[in-house]
Amino acid sequence: MRERKTRYFFIIMVFIMIQLWYGCSSKEETQKEVTASSQTHSKEMTVVKSQSEASARESKTDRPSAAKPTNLDSNIVIEVEGQVLTREVLDKELNKAMAILKNQLPADLPEDRMDDYKQRVRNRIIEGFVSRTLLKGEIERKNVKVSDQELGIEIDKIRASLPPGVTMEDLMKENNVSKVKMDEDIRFALQIKKLATSEAKDKLRPTAEEIKNYYQANKEKFNSPESVRARHILIAKDSKDDTETKAGKKAKLESIRKQIIDGADFADLAGKYSDCPSKNNGGDLGTFTKGQMVKPFEDAAFSQKVDEVGPVIETDFGYHIIRVTEKNQASATALDEPLKNRISAVLEQQKIQDTLTNMLQRLREKAKIVSHEN
Repeated sequence: MRERKTRYFFIIMVFIMIQLWYGCSSKEETQKEVTASSQTHSKEMTVVKSQSEASARESKTDRPSAAKPTNLDSNIVIEVEGQVLTREVLDKELNKAMAILKNQLPADLPEDRMDDYKQRVRNRIIEGFVSRTLLKGEIERKNVKVSDQELGIEIDKIRASLPPGVTMEDLMKENNVSKVKMDEDIRFALQIKKLATSEAKDKLRPTAEEIKNYYQANKEKFNSPESVRARHILIAKDSKDDTETKAGKKAKLESIRKQIIDGADFADLAGKYSDCPSKNNGGDLGTFTKGQMVKPFEDAAFSQKVDEVGPVIETDFGYHIIRVTEKNQASATALDEPLKNRISAVLEQQKIQDTLTNMLQRLREKAKIVSHEN
């Protein structure tokens, strides 16, 4: 399964969730995200990398600094300009976030590591509440509006960015988000962009020199790396599985593999037996490069021949069989107009983020923020 950042839901909520809910990421993280998305569209959540690698990529967000009241209110976590985040709301949002996160982590993840994730997510929700409240206040003060027409255009762009067969309705259902909340967050993201654009005035649009310098400094990031396209069938493991249960699951997949070798259709059996969401696409994971999958899966996929049904392999998620359907060699990318446009979008996003970071710092300095945490 792919890393969390490539989930479909991220395509929609990347700006909203990272900038406003989980707090502002570093410029380097945003550059990495946007550059990666310019190279390939996300196709399916597949094999998440090992926990140690995932942890190393997590940005460390501390609790927001705030004054301490003389008398702590046990029902309030933090106050921002009179707006409060209650423990009930925090717990609800934390449980919702952890439910999504758990589906993306190995089932046998140690409890202390899960607790670490939970604390990080909790801190980010608190940080996001502060940022969101301050930005909402600034939007109201400056009367920043987004029309229904503008909202509709943005939603159409989001729909167009999704892979075939994936709808926004599917994503909302999977992530327990209503259409009203989705529209509200997209409208808010557009208001934030307008606010940042107004703040930066005419400084957002990158110059030709800036685009050229960025390309020269990051040329390797825009080369097309070696990639493969593959289907797989996953029989998932559970942390409670004993040796006999694991052996039974592996044997089941060996039997499925034999059926395919004997002529059965891979896609049909993936749809029938696979425990991966890609089963809805016949096990198709789309195109991926090295570094996007856990090592055992990557090694198998990149070493197999096209149309070969590989042997059963084991990862943290369970047992897999893979069929590589396409291989693409690495190639250089020239600085043509499409690439200039993509780099321009990366640089503009960086400038928007810098503007938001500076704006939030200024708003924090003026705001009354009171923490009720011990």
